[in-house]
Amino acid sequence: MRVIILTSYPEMFPGSLGHSVIGNALKSKKFNLEIINLHDFGIDKRGSIDDEPFGGGPGMVIRPDVIEKAINSISIKSKMASRVFLTPSGIKLSQNKLQELSECEEMIILCGRFEGVDQRAIEILDFQEISIGDYVLAGGEIAAQVLVEGC
Repeated sequence: MRVIILTSYPEMFPGSLGHSVIGNALKSKKFNLEIINLHDFGIDKRGSIDDEPFGGGPGMVIRPDVIEKAINSISIKSKMASRVFLTPSGIKLSQNKLQELSECEEMIILCGRFEGVDQRAIEILDFQEISIGDYVLAGGEIAAQVLVEGC
C-alpha cells in the first residue's frame, strides 16, 4: 500500500510508524509512506496555508486551493485509491473500515490544523471524513498514525 500524508507538520512522521512491528513493515516496504508538506503549496513567501472560513466563523482553516495544489502534485498510480480527512465529525473508525481501507492500493490522508479544513475542499476533492473518536486533537497527524497502523 502507498500511503500519502498531507500535513503542515511533516516532521511528525514517521513518528510511531517508524518503530516496532509497523516500523519493520515500513523498512521492509510492506507499505510506502510519503509525506507532503502543505506549506510547499502555500500562497506567499512564508508558505501560508490558512485563511478565514468561507462564509465566516471562528478561527482559521486550511485553504482549499492549497489542498488542491497538493493533491494535483501527486501522481495517482491506482484506481484503488482512497482519500481520507480525519475529523471528529466524521464516521467512526471501526475494524471493518480499517479492513476496507487496507485493501486500497493507495491512500491519501489529509491532516487538519487550526479550526480544520475548508469544507469546499473536502467535498470537491471527494475526501471521506473519518473520526478516531469524539474529541478534538491539535491536528490530524496523530490520528493519521492511528489510521495507518490500524490498516
